[in-house]
Amino acid sequence: MTNPTVDFTPAADSLLRKPRLDHVTEFPLLGVGLRLETNSAYVRDLAEETFAMWRAVPAELVGRRENPFRIRMVITEGSEREPANGQPALRYILYDDARYLVHTPGSVAMVDPDRGEAAAYMTAELASHRSLFRHSVLEAIGLSLVAHHDRHPIHASAVGRDDHVVLLAGASGVGKSTLAYMAHATGLDVLSDDTVWVQLDPDTRLWGWTRRVHLTPESQRFFPELQTLERSETDSTGKLVINLDRTEGPKSFVRREGTVCILERGAKTPSLERVDSGELARALSTHLTQGYDRYPERLEAAVRALARNGGWRLRLSDDPRDAMPVLLKLVDENR
Repeated sequence: MTNPTVDFTPAADSLLRKPRLDHVTEFPLLGVGLRLETNSAYVRDLAEETFAMWRAVPAELVGRRENPFRIRMVITEGSEREPANGQPALRYILYDDARYLVHTPGSVAMVDPDRGEAAAYMTAELASHRSLFRHSVLEAIGLSLVAHHDRHPIHASAVGRDDHVVLLAGASGVGKSTLAYMAHATGLDVLSDDTVWVQLDPDTRLWGWTRRVHLTPESQRFFPELQTLERSETDSTGKLVINLDRTEGPKSFVRREGTVCILERGAKTPSLERVDSGELARALSTHLTQGYDRYPERLEAAVRALARNGGWRLRLSDDPRDAMPVLLKLVDENR
């Protein structure tokens, strides 16, 4: 039976040949043209909700391509055989540095950045899990395509003021998102809570995109207000998803200047020290989280651009709140 919340036009035959992709929309995601074609008004409307803000990017910041990157999204009947937690389990298979598959028991997507396109065949059941589908399918596929177009992903949060940001890099779990959350609470701009995309041509630009921060449940012992803040329950890893109030357009999600700060744990009190370009480059290039080690040549170029002027190392104590005075000083002194 058709899922009552997800409409779609069924394909004419069982091989899904020539589906009617009547619902079309385009956006300059991270300043790169992206076109979605789908047989579902629900998917088109969800894409509008997810990506429409990027239409406010100034035309001079939008990369020039003869054709936009393209996602063909076909919604079909089928079952995801949901597990006990009520959410379909997605799996990503990377079969070279660029191309990969996304699949569940009932759905599959093939993403080919070299050709600038993705083809996805998703069940209405999967699409009905609105938050999961938006983050793990629409956003994940779109960002994978544009990352291939001079937008190299770096595992870092980024906070700042005016035209300058501080990139907070480090291993997963070190506290990047926690500091981004506190920075937002103190009035700083949050460019990103987890990933910054580095553009090198024609100039170095830093792109971010965040409407939410993802915090571990343990964060509630430091921030009791998390019990009452608007949040989208938890993500697939069990982290709390905290919605950020944001009124500015996506022009605030790109910067030309950035200072890199490597985060480490283990200090009794927070301490800040200068690091040279070589040490900073090594810190950004080693022990990469899976997914951030793709495109090794592009990674090297992005790291060189970020590390050319050296940066900082911030050692954190067990209480993340102790680091805020140091971070605020770092932001203001490097503007």
